[in-house]
Amino acid sequence: MCKWIKIAALAIGMASYGHAQSIKGMVVETASGQPIPFVNIGIIGKNVGTVSALDGTFELKIAPIEAFQHDSLRFSVIGYESATFAVKGWRTIPERVNLAKTAFELPTVTVRPKKTKPFNVGNTGATNQVMLGFSSTLPGTEIACLIPKQTEPIFLRSAHFKIANITRSDSIRFRIHVYAEESGLPGRELLPESVIAVFKKNRGTLTVDMSPYNLVLSKAFFIALELLGSSEASGVLFAGTLWKKPPPYFMRFTSQSNWEKTEVPVKMSPAPGFYVTVVK
Repeated sequence: MCKWIKIAALAIGMASYGHAQSIKGMVVETASGQPIPFVNIGIIGKNVGTVSALDGTFELKIAPIEAFQHDSLRFSVIGYESATFAVKGWRTIPERVNLAKTAFELPTVTVRPKKTKPFNVGNTGATNQVMLGFSSTLPGTEIACLIPKQTEPIFLRSAHFKIANITRSDSIRFRIHVYAEESGLPGRELLPESVIAVFKKNRGTLTVDMSPYNLVLSKAFFIALELLGSSEASGVLFAGTLWKKPPPYFMRFTSQSNWEKTEVPVKMSPAPGFYVTVVK
């Protein structure tokens, strides 16, 4: 009887290996040991990811673990060096993942507003008659919208995101990104640190002051909004516009997943109400 119990236990253990595995821990700063919130954690190029909590803790469920044995798990956040681990060695991933700060020197910028007035670039005409949302409700999901190249270099003053509706949440945290345009896709992050915004309304325009980051841009770039909350904050919808040829915008499912261009097989395609205020 004992022999059969041992065999049954072994079989159960083998079966569970094919199910979800949870990787838990905390992300901390190497020098100080302080927790780092909102770190993007996920399998590179796959739709498996999450974001660390305010206290730096995280839990990532991977199912089945065997399907990702040749993949890598990355921890990254603006302002820190990233850390990468092989998924097949998930048992050896430390419970405290250390990230070192990166040095970033802000450039000196001289703005002369008397010579030119601020103006908006992007999709300013969005209304609640057209709505679209994130590609998932997982933390780390993003929408990025292209801001076309201007005739002269521009100073980025503020970013605006028109929100049509948020349900089941009193407030929600977003992270704002500014990406260089590289081969038509969102590429290198241009911000020196995480820019977090809390939206406490059901609808309206989320406006974020970008002037402290001294971004002078001479090429096309993307502005992006990342969802930092959990699936409890589902129901985020953005005001949009129908375009015959909408400005390129991309989505990604969660942290570390690939960007995908949104294409709708209809004559008129929706585009989110994302735009920026700039000055030449």
